[in-house]
Amino acid sequence: MSAIRGIPSTVATNVGILVIGLFTGITTARALGPHDRGVLFGVQVWTASIAYFALLGVADSVVYFAEGDRSRARWIVAVLGGRLRAQAVISTAVAALPVWFLVRHGSTSQQLSALAVLAIVPLNVGIQSYLAVLRTAQRFGTWNLVRALPTCVYAAGVAMLLVFFRLTLATSLACLTVGVGTCYIVGRVVVDRDRRRTAWPDGDRREWARYGWRVTIADLPALANQRLDQLYLSLFVEPTRLGLYGVAVNVTGGLQALGVTLEQVLFPKLSASRRHDPVTTRRALVGGLAVGTVALVGVWLFAGELVTGVFGARYHASAPALRYLLPGGVFLVGSGVLQAAGKAANRMDVLIRAQLVGVVVTLVMLPPLVSAFGISGAAATSSVAYGAVFLVQLWGMRHAVRGDGVTAAARPLS
Repeated sequence: MSAIRGIPSTVATNVGILVIGLFTGITTARALGPHDRGVLFGVQVWTASIAYFALLGVADSVVYFAEGDRSRARWIVAVLGGRLRAQAVISTAVAALPVWFLVRHGSTSQQLSALAVLAIVPLNVGIQSYLAVLRTAQRFGTWNLVRALPTCVYAAGVAMLLVFFRLTLATSLACLTVGVGTCYIVGRVVVDRDRRRTAWPDGDRREWARYGWRVTIADLPALANQRLDQLYLSLFVEPTRLGLYGVAVNVTGGLQALGVTLEQVLFPKLSASRRHDPVTTRRALVGGLAVGTVALVGVWLFAGELVTGVFGARYHASAPALRYLLPGGVFLVGSGVLQAAGKAANRMDVLIRAQLVGVVVTLVMLPPLVSAFGISGAAATSSVAYGAVFLVQLWGMRHAVRGDGVTAAARPLS
């Protein structure tokens, strides 16, 4: 029972974030049009991707080595503070290049707003550190509230701007920055409320960093599989086509959110117990795939009507890409469960191998299919890559699913 205690609140939060995200996606799509919506989508994808990797796996390392102790988690974050700040500065400089490329032909206000969005990268480093502390303590209620803030503040800003007819690309970008900044402030206040100080023996920082690097290496191809199509399109197709593809990604976001939810909840619980829980793993895997398949069938049948009715007639061309993306969304649900099991069992080798297979598939298929079929080719490539990743993960983690593998504690880190 306790193994799944955090799932309902996390599912509810992820559904809420998804619904609010759909609102902002629909609102900005209708107000901005495919071209500016494409620029906004591209900026969001680049900043979110680089902001994630600015952490270099520190958040997961905190959860793993704190072993469920919130005080120890805060101590690890404090010890690694200098490393985190350096990573944030470097990553912000990297993010500036693609963001400027996307808005290079825009107005001065659009360019200034896009540069301000770069603040998301260092702010996210702090946010994820605070969330790691809450996640370690399995305070899922507080954790969910804090991580939902950027989406909620952004949506409130978009709604207000829409009412006063001031919703533009520049003001949309400004709302993104304000939302993340608000989350950073609240996260810091919540975590710093706990003033208790515990004297811990000096840990092996190299071991923490090594685990973080291995998680990052495992996650790098994972994020590449989820974002490479969007990043590629942002550089090689016109913003209007990217805006159409963004709508297809928005609609399939529900399946990805389900996979993320399962990983977010299962990983800290399996890490804290330091043992395999094959029953929970199997239930989450089968249940997630079943829900995903039902959603796939429903959206597939009414994709055209759904896109046109919700986003407007200008986005009708998104429907074929949406249909090609749907199978990949189901595979992402299953991968979320296996990702959690792999991290908890320290089976980074399996996760890395699976994601590298997906990257190879993407790199081989994406350029020719985009050239031949446009955004539909990108969507088909993504689904094939997600399927390949899931199958390799399933084979590599078959012992964890069946319950006849070694325990997480028995596996060395190196």
